[in-house]
Amino acid sequence: MWSAIKTILLVTTVAMLIWIWAEAESLRTDQVEVRLSFVPEGNDLWVRSIDEKWDQSVQVRIEGSTAAIDDAQEILAKPLKLVLGRAGVPATAGDHPVDLREAIQQHAELKRVGVTVIGTDPASVPLRIVKLVDKQVPIRAELTGVQAEGETQISTPTITVRLPEPLAKALDALPASERTAAAVVTPDDLGDVTDEGLQAVRARIRLPASISAAEPVAISPETVIVTFRVRDTVQTLTLSSVPVWVSIPPIEGGKWDIHVVDSFITDVTASGSAELIAALKSGELRAVAFLVLSSDDLEAGIQSKRAVFAPVPASLVQAVGENGAAGDLGSDAAIQEQVPPLKFSAAKRRVSLKITGRIPTDTSPDGPAVSPPGE
Repeated sequence: MWSAIKTILLVTTVAMLIWIWAEAESLRTDQVEVRLSFVPEGNDLWVRSIDEKWDQSVQVRIEGSTAAIDDAQEILAKPLKLVLGRAGVPATAGDHPVDLREAIQQHAELKRVGVTVIGTDPASVPLRIVKLVDKQVPIRAELTGVQAEGETQISTPTITVRLPEPLAKALDALPASERTAAAVVTPDDLGDVTDEGLQAVRARIRLPASISAAEPVAISPETVIVTFRVRDTVQTLTLSSVPVWVSIPPIEGGKWDIHVVDSFITDVTASGSAELIAALKSGELRAVAFLVLSSDDLEAGIQSKRAVFAPVPASLVQAVGENGAAGDLGSDAAIQEQVPPLKFSAAKRRVSLKITGRIPTDTSPDGPAVSPPGE
């Protein structure tokens, strides 16, 4: 009895194994969407599809055993790389149509699992293969909006540009000025550096116009160090004398007689940009020493106070005309007071003065009496 049972079990097991094997080996077809990419074997070639509408996806119809189809589906689920020069893919410069059925069929992993590629959609794609070469391109410094003096140095005299061979030949035919790259430095590249003198700045590279928009182009190094000396832009001017102007609160008008003993401050030094110093020399700007007196200063009858220097646009303080009216300055809205700061220094900036209170019954609307200079 037991012997008969063992025989039945053995026959059943063998039958199941034969059925499983037969099922695995039976032919079937399937269609799989595959992402393709063409890659060069080295770094001296560049490739892309000429058909800009092709999105690198291909419908691949395969045939094989159930087991082989399952293995192929696992392989084709990932992007499939086709190497130039292998499996029916060309590796020479130029435009080439590629038979996708043949190229995919010859892929090593698909050959290993034993499936047959019976068709693809699209059937072929046009490729453009470009040979790349390395070209040494000279580089010069270009300082934009940065004032420098003396010699400018660059960390390397040339950069290596990898570009299509036809472009390299065309570049050789250009004048030297048109095949030179530029290491560009702008005020933004200086960052927080405000000191004058020698500076070392990392600069970006701008390729010659003839290859700046070409594809593909790669450069090494991508940045260089430019060393230069910032020009001293601060100038100084000695003013023999600066007039003193008195300023008091409006509510104090008519209450005080103010006599300025020192109506000018002498030997005043102004320093600033060349533009502002030039404006002082031409009279476009006027230096004024303001004596700002507060109500407390007037009540205390102070005898001296330090003046505050400031540049004033001459157009806003022009002389009164013959008819008693100031010159025509246009509308108030059109007048702009934008004077960047200047630095002033003087050996003596304290102004002597004499303040006298007026008799309370004096209600003159003309404001405080200020003694004219030299009185």
